[in-house]
Amino acid sequence: MLGTPYPYDLYTHCGIQDAYFENHWWQADSPAQDDPSKGSNPYTGYLAGTMTLISPTAARFAGPHALVATFHPLDGTPEACS
Repeated sequence: MLGTPYPYDLYTHCGIQDAYFENHWWQADSPAQDDPSKGSNPYTGYLAGTMTLISPTAARFAGPHALVATFHPLDGTPEACS
């Protein structure tokens, strides 16, 4: 639902690149290579936060330490990270 924050674990093993939310893939507007979850113990490769659909074509992840990432729909499936 538009404007409702949902608990969301963002996969960050390869940085902030993409997310699967609302039954499709989204791509980060400003991809980042750094993994913000690396300092967590235990390390899982995921960062807990919330994902909010802010418009039909934009979603926003809010995480710890004021981390915010905006995503737009991705046509297809993202490339797997290594």
